[in-house]
Amino acid sequence: MIEKIKELEEQGFRLCIYPQYSHGEWTWSAGVYVGDNKVAIWMPAKEGQPRTAYKDYEDAFNDLVNFCENYKPPRVIVESSKGQGRGRPKTSR
Repeated sequence: MIEKIKELEEQGFRLCIYPQYSHGEWTWSAGVYVGDNKVAIWMPAKEGQPRTAYKDYEDAFNDLVNFCENYKPPRVIVESSKGQGRGRPKTSR
């Protein structure tokens, strides 16, 4: 597990897995910081929750690894500014 974390870190991924206690139960939240981004991407939840609550740390870790291995950065689209010839970058997924 440590080797995989180091490998992903070299590729610009910083994993974060945090415990949380809710409704009498401990679960794990999982996210990843990509590159120099200071906002984590949290693993999407099922059933309308804001993020996935994993019952097992290893499940959280495996989902993060899978996410990182299949990650595609958002595309940058340049929009023209009213025909002035100048564009501004805009990200899109």
